[in-house]
Amino acid sequence: GTISNPSGIGAVISGGSVVVSCFAAITDNSGLAVDIDNHDSGNVTFSGNITSTGTGIRVQNCGGGTKLFSGSSKSLTTGANTAVTLSSNTGATINFTGGGLAITTTTGTGFNATGGGTVTVQGTGNTISSTTGTALNVESTTIGASGLTFQSISHNGGTNGIVLNS
Repeated sequence: GTISNPSGIGAVISGGSVVVSCFAAITDNSGLAVDIDNHDSGNVTFSGNITSTGTGIRVQNCGGGTKLFSGSSKSLTTGANTAVTLSSNTGATINFTGGGLAITTTTGTGFNATGGGTVTVQGTGNTISSTTGTALNVESTTIGASGLTFQSISHNGGTNGIVLNS
């Protein structure tokens, strides 16, 4: 299946602990492609490709479970908006696997993981390009054993290109 350019968010999971598997390709040109909020113990898998020229992917306030983005292409071109927002996920694990995480922003932060949880980015072809926004920001969040694997991270101007702060 395909979720293509909805008027709001492409896929929303809000609250609860149900196990979710989504195989659909998701394209969203205005809002969030995926929004997972306050989802606790259940695992969530998005295995289809994700494309966003809106506000990207957000996972926040999750207290457990694994949130997996495993499609071979995750193309996020979000301009002034943050492309990947992971915030306050103490107890949860968020994994981007299969490579193909391609982030492009202008003034927005590329990959922003703050406030807890464990995060990994795995595979080949993962890139971040930001003009003046912070390209990679990981603060008070554990980098998992598989690490954060990027082919390239570019930043041109602005204050910080990469921030890693425990």
